Amino acid sequence: MNTKLLKLKRMEFDLLQSDIAKELGIAKNTYLFKENGITEFGRDELEKLKNLLKLSPEDMDAIFFKS
Repeated sequence: MNTKLLKLKRMEFDLLQSDIAKELGIAKNTYLFKENGITEFGRDELEKLKNLLKLSPEDMDAIFFKS
C-alpha cells in the first residue's frame, strides 16, 4: 500500500484522520493504523474512501494494490 499517496489525497480535501474515521464509522486510532499500512482496509471502507476522496481506478490501484 502506498501510504504517502493516501495521505496526500486526504490532505487535498483538507480532511483530518478523524474526519475520515468518522465517515468510515471507525475510531481515529483504527484509521491511523489503516492509513499507515499496519492493518488493511475492508471492502466497504475502500468503497467509502473511493467516493470520499474521489479516487479514480488508477488512484485506487496506485494506493491500495501496487507495491
